[in-house]
Amino acid sequence: MSPIERAVLIVDDSPEDIELYRRYLKQDREFRYTILTAELGREGLTLWQRHQLDIVLLDYQLPDLDGLEFLAALQTQSSQAHLPVIVVTGQGNEKIAVRSIKAGAQDYLVKGQITAESLQVAVNGTIETVQLSDRLQHRIERERVIAQITQKVYQSLNLDEILSIVVEEVRQFLRTDRVVVFQWESDGKGVVKAESVGSEWVSILSEQIDDPCFVESYIEKYRQGMVTARADVCDGNVDPCHVQLLTRYQVRANLVVPILHEDRFWGVSIAHHCAAPRQWQPLEIDLLQQLSTQVSVAIRQAELYRQAQYELAERKQAEEALRESEERLQLGIQVAGVALAKFDYASNRVELTPEAAALYGLPPDELIVARDRIHETFHPDERAALEQIIERALDPAGSGWFAHHHRVVWPNGEVRWLSVRKQVFFDRSNRNPRPNYAILAAIDITDQKQSEIQRDRILELKQAALAESERVNRIKDEFLAVLSHELRSPLNPILGWTKMLQTRKLSEAKVAEALATIERNAKAQCQLVDDLLDMARVLRGKMTLNAVPVNLLRAVESAIETVQTAATAKSISICPVLVDIGQVSGDAVRLQQIVWNLLSNAVKFTPHGGRIDIRLEQIERQAQITVTDTGEGINPNFLPHIFESFRQEDASVSRKHGGLGLGLAIVYQLVEAHGGTISARSLGEGQGATFTVRLPLSTEAPLRNSPIDPIDRKGNLVGIRVLIIDDEPDSLELAAEVLAQAGAEVRTTGVAAEFLSTLVSFRPDIAISDIGMPDVDGYTLLRMIRSLPPEKGGRVPAIALTAYAGEKNRQKAIAADFQKHVSKPIEPNQLVAEVIDLLNAEAKDRCQQGEFAKAMKH
Repeated sequence: MSPIERAVLIVDDSPEDIELYRRYLKQDREFRYTILTAELGREGLTLWQRHQLDIVLLDYQLPDLDGLEFLAALQTQSSQAHLPVIVVTGQGNEKIAVRSIKAGAQDYLVKGQITAESLQVAVNGTIETVQLSDRLQHRIERERVIAQITQKVYQSLNLDEILSIVVEEVRQFLRTDRVVVFQWESDGKGVVKAESVGSEWVSILSEQIDDPCFVESYIEKYRQGMVTARADVCDGNVDPCHVQLLTRYQVRANLVVPILHEDRFWGVSIAHHCAAPRQWQPLEIDLLQQLSTQVSVAIRQAELYRQAQYELAERKQAEEALRESEERLQLGIQVAGVALAKFDYASNRVELTPEAAALYGLPPDELIVARDRIHETFHPDERAALEQIIERALDPAGSGWFAHHHRVVWPNGEVRWLSVRKQVFFDRSNRNPRPNYAILAAIDITDQKQSEIQRDRILELKQAALAESERVNRIKDEFLAVLSHELRSPLNPILGWTKMLQTRKLSEAKVAEALATIERNAKAQCQLVDDLLDMARVLRGKMTLNAVPVNLLRAVESAIETVQTAATAKSISICPVLVDIGQVSGDAVRLQQIVWNLLSNAVKFTPHGGRIDIRLEQIERQAQITVTDTGEGINPNFLPHIFESFRQEDASVSRKHGGLGLGLAIVYQLVEAHGGTISARSLGEGQGATFTVRLPLSTEAPLRNSPIDPIDRKGNLVGIRVLIIDDEPDSLELAAEVLAQAGAEVRTTGVAAEFLSTLVSFRPDIAISDIGMPDVDGYTLLRMIRSLPPEKGGRVPAIALTAYAGEKNRQKAIAADFQKHVSKPIEPNQLVAEVIDLLNAEAKDRCQQGEFAKAMKH
């Protein structure tokens, strides 16, 4: 695979330092660096403006500007929210580091302590952090644009206003040169309905466009919903006649999304990039597609509005024509014009039109009813308030008019919304006026109300989704900060002690202390990586279990043994009360991981001299594991979130305990995968915590002890021949030295052809192969070995020793005919034990095959 291109700007007045950084970056084979240099800050700012740069290495002390002044100037002239800048200084001053980070820098390195590896790690981390932050910011901005335009669509009936907002918002979001909405006409032509364009480019608003190529080559595809994203219209993939039209409008790249309205092709939304070719991103395409859908909604609303206006005009014409008719009918049509009813207060009866009877859910032949019959249809939740409104309308001192939206309940239980307008007429022939009759007009607005309710619900859901997205992004930002800290922290003592060991000036005691520190921090970093891989499998739904009958007592005892050393170091007493309750069906390794994680957490959060109780017992048909500590306890506000991913109660820079906050989330997923439950409780901070796991007991018969004695893993490898291949010289040398010290005769190589020739001549007892190698990978090499006859080593037992870890990769290796899969990094004793296990397993197989052969003879 070819290296990834990167552009780096080094702003430093020291040629020696510039050359050092250049040499360190060139050692990274994954990337090909184009390096620009500047000795002055202002020269560096000019280069930033002229070039597309991935990262800047900035010397804090420059002849014309200091680092803070450079960062401030860069902030003003850069459109990026996050600056890919690493500040480098000869002073290891924490105050300078804090000021640099606050000013916008992503990282801080001290001259004299920089190595090729630390520089590469810092550069990679900074670029990845800025890219991730920019993508997150881009996604949030996209959701804001969509929400804003969606809200405007539902608030406005003015299609031209909505289209103008859409094109302007899209152009600003995409940072492109022109965005238009083009409406297709039935005669084969079209017109630009809305446009947002930069001042330096030609405007085509309201221009009628006749594009025969569009009709011949694209119109049918757009009717079917096709989206086209062209990075360069001049690359030969566009019809020449269409290229001519695009060239006339200065277009170099375009993104076209159809607007489909009621299953017909209405037009297209188009983004033009005129300055240069452009690669359109999936996020940008998705935004334009979603907004094209909103444009379709706006078109529908505008059509309904025009139709309503047309119907209203027709109604007014009808009212004018009927003005000479009876006053009561004339007023009824003027009020509503759909369903009419006359209320006679002298007889207390109501005369309905068939349409009015249908609105109130009454039979079509029941057109004269008692007034109470209408009131009985009112929705119970609104009846009292509605009757008060009616009583006020019957007061002669008022206007006698009211208009109201309310619900009615039909006899079959169906609820409908009515828009009602009513005018009461009074008999004022004497001193005490009284209601005479009333004209009521009503229309069914159920569909409109449901649309309003659905619209409001959609808006609420989108607002809730946006809030949740912001919450998740905040949690992820906190997690990334913790992750950066936790991954970098072990590197500091590892690199520091490594440098000290290279000086060869340490005493034997200090050498032992240094090696122990390096080992401890390497293991800590491995654990962090394992947690991340486990969480990644959970999030992708790839967590797999090798379910077999497992004696839970053994798993709990093994977990206790694992954490006993850490507990002893803090003078913490682990007090087990364990009952052999039988078996559960599950993955033995994962079950042990559940208990180990809970105990490790308890040790971490329990102070010196504390106590941890662990119980294993049977509750009904379930196994129950309870871990109780006398530690720091859990804040009640955080307790509901204790098992969530990427959550920590304290994610501040002053937190007392390390870790990524993934352990309990992984435990929760593993327990659920085993069909169990887990809960946590605590009386509060400083009062300890209790975690309870329940797992279903297995109904299978207990496991019987194997008649074969356990294999001794403490032997040596004297007389054993081992052939190793690995393209990494350091890993190859380490494996060879470990096995040689155990007594094995070892041959090594980094080339597949040499490995095969050595296999025939050396005749090893065990072959160990890396998987990820450049020319011939481990799987291909094993297929080549297995194609050889047995006398040439074709059946040699093989171990895959690889950095491709996890259950999925283990299964792939076994399926490829490796007998064992061992993940890097590995401890020396473990590698020797794995080799002995495989040799003993092979010997046992040969023994069983010999007994079978004897039985066949008899």
